[in-house]
Amino acid sequence: MVLGAGTGLAFLLAMERAGPAAALLPLAGLVAAYLISAPKIALAALLGLVVVVEADPVGLLPIGSSVYDPVLPRLLPGLTAPDLLLGIVATGTAFELFRTRSHPRGIGPMTLPLLAFALACAGGLTTGYFAGAPADDLVRSAIRFAPILVLPLLVVNLLRDDASLRAFLGGAAALAAFKAVTGLLAIAAGAGLSVEGGTITYYEPLANWLLLLLLLTVLAARVGDVQLPGWVLWTVPLAFAALLLSYRRSFWIAAVLALVLVLVLGSRRRSRTVIAIGAVGALLALTLTLVVGPESPIAARARSIQPGELTASRADRYRVDEQRNVIRELRDHPITGLGVNIPWSAREPLAEEHDRNYIHAVLLWYWLKLGILGVITYLWLMAMAVWTAFMVWRQHPDGLLRSAGLAAVGGLVALVIVELTASFVGIEPRITVAFGALLGWIGAAWHQLPEARRARAAAATATS
Repeated sequence: MVLGAGTGLAFLLAMERAGPAAALLPLAGLVAAYLISAPKIALAALLGLVVVVEADPVGLLPIGSSVYDPVLPRLLPGLTAPDLLLGIVATGTAFELFRTRSHPRGIGPMTLPLLAFALACAGGLTTGYFAGAPADDLVRSAIRFAPILVLPLLVVNLLRDDASLRAFLGGAAALAAFKAVTGLLAIAAGAGLSVEGGTITYYEPLANWLLLLLLLTVLAARVGDVQLPGWVLWTVPLAFAALLLSYRRSFWIAAVLALVLVLVLGSRRRSRTVIAIGAVGALLALTLTLVVGPESPIAARARSIQPGELTASRADRYRVDEQRNVIRELRDHPITGLGVNIPWSAREPLAEEHDRNYIHAVLLWYWLKLGILGVITYLWLMAMAVWTAFMVWRQHPDGLLRSAGLAAVGGLVALVIVELTASFVGIEPRITVAFGALLGWIGAAWHQLPEARRARAAAATATS
C-alpha cells in the first residue's frame, strides 16, 4: 500500500510538472531499460530516427517537427527524443564496458583535437553566460554540441570488430537508399518544398550528405575492385537523382570535387579506369543537359552559381551583408568572440532580416561563438578526421572498409566545402549526430588496423 501510494503521488507530481506526457513514463522506462541493455540497437535507433524523420514538416513523413520538439520542456528545456536516445546509448555503452571489463578507447589521432574542441565549447558557453545569454538557450546549445563530443567515443567503443564496422556501413547504405526513394516519391507526389519553380527532394543537409557518402563509397569500391551487394549498385542512380533534384548548389559543387578526389586517390596508376569513368561522367553530364534543357529549374539553379548571379537574389545579397557585419564584430572581439547565443549587431544595412545568432560561413560562426580557439579546433578536428580516414583507406586489410575510409575522406572534404556557405556541424542537430557517428566509425576502423600499421600511422600523424 505504501509503495502504491508513493507511486501514485510520484505520478501526480510528474504530471503536474511535465504534463500528460508523464503518464507514459512507465512504458518509456521499460523501453529505455531494454535499449540500455542493447546499446548497439539504441545507436541504430538514434541514427535511424535522425535520418528517416526530417525536421521540416514536409515530404512523405510530415511529422518531423513534432519528433524534434522538447520532450519535457518544463523539466529539461531543449531536450528532444534524439537527445534522450544519445543519453541511453551513453549509459548502455558504460554498462557494456563494465560488463565485459573492456578498457575504454579513444578515437585514435582525433582524440586530442576532440578534447581541445570540448574546451573551446566550454569557453564559448562561458563567454555567452557572462555576456547575458539566457540560461535555457545555453543549455540547448550545449545539448547541440553533445553529439560531436560524446557520440564518437560511444561509437568507437561499441564497434570493436570488423563485423560491427561492416554492419554499420550496411545500415547506413540502407538509410541512404530509403532517403533516395522517399525523396523521389516526394517529388512525384508534389509533397516537397518548392525552389526555383520546382519541387525538391531535400533541403536539409543530412539527407544530401548521406546520399553523397553512398555515391562516394560505391565509386571507391568500384575503383578498388571491391565487390558490393547488387542492391547497393541499384540505388546509385536513385541516389544521384535525389541529390541532383535537391537543388542545393553547395552540395553540387562539393559532390563534383569529392567524386574527383576519390577517383584520383583510388585509381592510383589505373589511368584507363580514370579515363573510362571520366568519359562516363562527361557523357552523363551531356545527357543531363540535353534532357533538362536550358529553361528547366535545374538549369536555372545551376546558372545561379555563376559569380555574376550571386548578388541577383535577396538571399545571396544578405549573405554578403551578413559577412561584413560579422567581420566588424570580430575586429572588436578577435580572441573570445561574442559567445554562444549572443547575436551579432547589424552595423551595416541588410538586404533582409534573418536570425542573427546564425552565420552562413561556418568558420566565422565558430570564431564569433567560440572564439579563435573554436576556429583552430574545428579545422584541427576536420584535418585529423580526414587524415585518420586516409590511413584507414591505405592500411586496413578489409577491402570494403578501405573503400569506406576513402569515401569518408571525400565526404569530410565535401562537408568542409559546403560549410563555406552554410553552418551545419554543431548548429543543425541532425547532421551533427551523423558527423559524430562518422568520426566514431573512422576511429573504430583505425583501431582495427594491424598493430604495426597503426603505430606507423600514429607516428606519421605526430610528425605531420
